[in-house]
Amino acid sequence: MNGRIAPSIAISILLCLSAAPVRAAWLADGNPVATLTGDQESPRLVPDERGGVFVVWDHFAGMRAQRFGRDGDVWPGWPLVGADVPPVPSPAHRLNWLGTAVPDGRSGLYVVSALGGVCNGNCSFDPVRLIAQRLAPWGAPAPGWPAEGVPIDGRLVHPSTLQSVCAVGSADGGVLVAWNPLEIVQGRPVPPRLLVQSIAAGGTPRWGADGVEIASGPLGAIAPVSDGHGGAFVFWCRTYADTTARVLGQHVSADGRRLWNPAGVPIGSRRMPQVTGPLAVADGRGGAIVEWQEGTGAPPELRAARVRDEPHRDPQVREVLVVPAGEVQTSVGLCATVDGGAVIGWMERSGPDVHVFAQKLSHEGRLEWGPRGATVCAAPGVRSRLALAGDGRGGAFAAWDDSRDTGRLFATRLARD
Repeated sequence: MNGRIAPSIAISILLCLSAAPVRAAWLADGNPVATLTGDQESPRLVPDERGGVFVVWDHFAGMRAQRFGRDGDVWPGWPLVGADVPPVPSPAHRLNWLGTAVPDGRSGLYVVSALGGVCNGNCSFDPVRLIAQRLAPWGAPAPGWPAEGVPIDGRLVHPSTLQSVCAVGSADGGVLVAWNPLEIVQGRPVPPRLLVQSIAAGGTPRWGADGVEIASGPLGAIAPVSDGHGGAFVFWCRTYADTTARVLGQHVSADGRRLWNPAGVPIGSRRMPQVTGPLAVADGRGGAIVEWQEGTGAPPELRAARVRDEPHRDPQVREVLVVPAGEVQTSVGLCATVDGGAVIGWMERSGPDVHVFAQKLSHEGRLEWGPRGATVCAAPGVRSRLALAGDGRGGAFAAWDDSRDTGRLFATRLARD
């Protein structure tokens, strides 16, 4: 069956450090990722460029990470319970919340988070600072990177800014970060704007202390993609005065200049009352694949487009319907595949349960896993917060929060065919 669950090794995170890893196949409905006590949620998957994957997640007020080889074994030298992601919460920094994590192109990863201070009374309202941390393949900060990370934005922002943060590795081993800072100045909110920052592989911000602004006005989700030349394609959802919305895009050069229409280029073919997303990945050929949901009611359609850059003019955009209206429910994920395509995942409600599905989209826009895609998890229970990452072989890894009492996080691998 196309999109089948691939055989591999169980990736449970065990409390007993002396216990040996237990070998087992990938289960049909996913394997437990963590059996640690306490809160474990919001997993992010990062391919390690060697066929394995990092898993990063929130754990209490901080973050943890684990690395697995392509066969599912914990990578040699990594503890079975995973590793703390610095800076670890302390009296000086009471919280460090995960925003996103992406590959660094050198078998390590970048983690973008919100670092909080004393957390007086209500951590959800106390200001935070956005930081980036680079982890080496063995889990410690990369050489030259401080344990406290590198500031992305010189300002303190509201914690909900973290919901807008996205990042992507740049062609030279650095990282590109995009966000919508939610600021309160003299008791008044600052108007929304889209900022982008480029950080060099050694940890130096390249576009000023606060990044560069590429859009303003009512903004939704943001999705940056490396252009392969030190710049980025950036996609976002814009809401208009008549309450309709649309996905727009911009190409930012390596020195921070806008290369397309200054107001942004339409990616969706129409403005709609309901638009969610976008998500975006590089297509490996100098362009991008963008995914979003749109419609007039709930649940909406799931659509995608391939965006091909054109020198000295606006890009070519080719749009395709992935899932019709009435089927997509929640928590959509997207990852690139090595053949220039992408895997799109989503969740659907079926009575009291929520199931996980996925579809392989070719570079030309074909639906390769049939008109309804592949079933990833159909076990009883409720799923949320889907994460996807390419497996380096044309398929994908998937992870999600799960209500089953056998584990709070589950993961599996989808074979290419």
